[in-house]
Amino acid sequence: RLLAANSVPALLLSGGEPTLHEDFSGYLRACAELGLKITVSTNGASLDDARASEMADLVSYVGISVDGPRDVHDSFRGKTGSFDASLRSARLLASLGCRVGLRVTMALPQTDHLDEIFRIAESLPLSRICFYHFMSSGRGALDASLAPGKLTEDAAFRRVIDWADEIGRRAAGTDALEVLTVGDSSDSVRVYEHMTSRSAGAPEGTLRLMSAASGRIGGTGILSVRWDGIVYQNQFLWDRPMGNWRDMALIAGTSDAGAAIAEECVSCLWRERKICSSRVGGFGGSCHVREHGSEI
Repeated sequence: RLLAANSVPALLLSGGEPTLHEDFSGYLRACAELGLKITVSTNGASLDDARASEMADLVSYVGISVDGPRDVHDSFRGKTGSFDASLRSARLLASLGCRVGLRVTMALPQTDHLDEIFRIAESLPLSRICFYHFMSSGRGALDASLAPGKLTEDAAFRRVIDWADEIGRRAAGTDALEVLTVGDSSDSVRVYEHMTSRSAGAPEGTLRLMSAASGRIGGTGILSVRWDGIVYQNQFLWDRPMGNWRDMALIAGTSDAGAAIAEECVSCLWRERKICSSRVGGFGGSCHVREHGSEI
């Protein structure tokens, strides 16, 4: 009720694995009755027909985590058969009329299997695929071998952008698969460079979107509420609590505008042109593009 009273436009139920909660169905129904737009992030490994039907009726979008082709995914998840279960869930939900997407965390193993991930995405009835920059939190903070180097990460996300452009051109005149990258403001620079490498410049509409996105700093477009009710700017910044969810009216609209700006970003022209908004401790940290010679 508090979320609805504060006009929260959408609620993402995540985890861990949210569908394993003993009252998951009750939460779905309660949120739907309040008129909240519900999104669920799941591994898709435990959805039976009844649960899928319930989610299709009450949820606006389901994001299913996929970590690569079958052997990579199953190894990454530590469970044989999890890949097939996840893809079955994606197809089942889509067949029931639910918008479905894939969520890919770009740890080092995933950067070696992008072509297979692209093929998997194109084989499924998806609305969207999201590629998340690797964040050193949770299990990722305990295993240094999962972190891609900055050059590897940069090359991987440029390949994602190339692929997004390719499938968009192939789907001209139809509903193209949405391709999102999450967690690093400097992706806007990568998109800008991709567009200008193929034409005289980026369209004005694209520049306006980039400028608007560069102003959406932590706390103004998204808030993360942990299981114990503590609110954070996003799900990766557990070291900076903003308060308790019961104080949502006071927290909403709070931003990290006062956060320090990375030294290499202070005089960066990308920042001056409002194409990138990287800052120390922000969502994705400091800019990766500038560090290997990208210029306007």
